[in-house]
Amino acid sequence: MVIAILPGLPGTGPTPDHYHVGHATPWTEGLVVEFAGADSVRRIGNFQMGHSYFTSTSEWPEAGRLIVIAKGALYLVSLRDPKRYVTGPSTVTSYCLSDERDLLAVADYCDLSVYEVAGRLRWRRRSLGIDGLEVTGVKGSTVRGRACIDPPEQWRSFAVRLSDGADA
Repeated sequence: MVIAILPGLPGTGPTPDHYHVGHATPWTEGLVVEFAGADSVRRIGNFQMGHSYFTSTSEWPEAGRLIVIAKGALYLVSLRDPKRYVTGPSTVTSYCLSDERDLLAVADYCDLSVYEVAGRLRWRRRSLGIDGLEVTGVKGSTVRGRACIDPPEQWRSFAVRLSDGADA
């Protein structure tokens, strides 16, 4: 699969699909991503941006989804029907797939969330960090990462169960 972040909306080619987190702004250029769906048709997505520094794109083949983080805004786009998508937090800082690639762990500034292949939120652990959260890996049944506690702006490691978000 080809996934490319473009420098802006192209002047020619397919009409862009606009993806948003609840308040459509199709007249505003966001993160512009070129990708092909399951039908191999080239598409341009204009993704409304969120409120963090983090931007990333990757394929989640086991879910038939494209993962897009547009300056913190999470999108899980169906590759079978790219008009169908799920949104998540707007302040994402990192993410990681489980070993079996059936669950997606997503960290934002304070909370940790896990999504299923269907795009459904399985659970959300609120206030795991106060001023930053980072997923460093998902191994077996455990999600590991680092959480910033502010004050005094110290980072501490955490481990929670992948099944329900309780402390491991």
